[in-house]
Amino acid sequence: TTFRLENKGQEVSAGGNFGKDVKILGKFCEEFREETYYLRLLLLSDWPVLIFRAYPNKWEVYLEALDGDVVRLLYGSRKPLAEEILQEIAKYEEENGITNADKMAKIQSR
Repeated sequence: TTFRLENKGQEVSAGGNFGKDVKILGKFCEEFREETYYLRLLLLSDWPVLIFRAYPNKWEVYLEALDGDVVRLLYGSRKPLAEEILQEIAKYEEENGITNADKMAKIQSR
């Protein structure tokens, strides 16, 4: 399983010890409030999206454009939520006149 600071240890509990692990992990998360390195590649709204951060730098979100170039969608001091990334993708598509057919053609050309 993945361990994420924002979940405060809720996703991990070993040995059936009735939540003691969660309490310990919660204290750990309070001590280390920032992720020092984060790299995640995912597919959102049919776009390859990369979320990146190397502490103390800001969070960055990139997508691979139809022509193969990399476009930065977001840059900020807090980890973006999936909903925020999807909003930026919709804005990018609208500003660039990108249709679902355009995205499907890109996927099929790979």
